[in-house]
Amino acid sequence: ARELDLTWMELAATSGAAVSNGGPASDGTQVRWVRATEIVADARPEWWFPGRELVDAFAVRMALAKGHPSVANDLFVRAVHRLDALDAYGSVWLVAECAPELRRAGLRSAERTLLEAGERARRLGFPLLAATGHQAN
Repeated sequence: ARELDLTWMELAATSGAAVSNGGPASDGTQVRWVRATEIVADARPEWWFPGRELVDAFAVRMALAKGHPSVANDLFVRAVHRLDALDAYGSVWLVAECAPELRRAGLRSAERTLLEAGERARRLGFPLLAATGHQAN
């Protein structure tokens, strides 16, 4: 993506790799975090692109890992709200990916968001029901 000069694709790929490999404390994740923040620093705040939910999940996880649950929750709430309007699947995926971690960090509002996303996933037929704690009827 970098060679093709597709910044959004590099950001999504970098974030996706960080979310799925090594956890927040790994050296690889730290390197990816530096690169992702460089890209985001030069971008519009509400920039949407395919895979944006990966970037948001990465940011939420890093805030939690650094001991900032309220920052993580703020990032999460804003990202879910933004994605609800642009990418319903991405929004439900983000909730399924991050709300359980936010709930474990003591943020009770994540439970309500998780329930709402589970209902939305069910209505839209998204295969994320197990991750949101809902079972198909």
